[in-house]
Amino acid sequence: MKYFLLSVIIVASGMLISSAYAAVYLSSPSTCSGSWASCNYAFSSNDFYAQTSGGYSGIWGDYGFNISTTTGTSTASTTVQIGVEGKAAVCPGSAVISVAISRDGGANFGPYHSRTFGCADSMEWVDVTNDYSPWSASDFSNANLKVKAKCEQGGVYCDLDWLPVKVDIP
Repeated sequence: MKYFLLSVIIVASGMLISSAYAAVYLSSPSTCSGSWASCNYAFSSNDFYAQTSGGYSGIWGDYGFNISTTTGTSTASTTVQIGVEGKAAVCPGSAVISVAISRDGGANFGPYHSRTFGCADSMEWVDVTNDYSPWSASDFSNANLKVKAKCEQGGVYCDLDWLPVKVDIP
């Protein structure tokens, strides 16, 4: 009986230690540039919208992540997602917003991922984990992490409310 209790304590402690490094980071941008009017409105979910028409894009950055190199972001199980909260600017109608992520300061971007929005404000999460592999802590620095958003449909206006990035390190 004593041996069984000791085993349970060791196993429970081991599970606690291994989960102590799990973390979910969610951060919003604090800088932007490009062709979206009032691009700073995409810094938070506040029902004020950055807006542009089809074919135009912008770049958001300075997400302010503080991910330690000891957290283990180079593991295969790290997931990275871009949140896209938006809507069509003209209703009835729809708008397609595409996003891409960069981990080298915007010199290169991964593939675009498109989401279609109707007239109601909604949030879509885009998994960009496999755009780069493996991810490392330095990829999330203000100097390196950038997100590009593009309104895809010509003549249609897109409203962008929020553009956060979420990093899940199990």
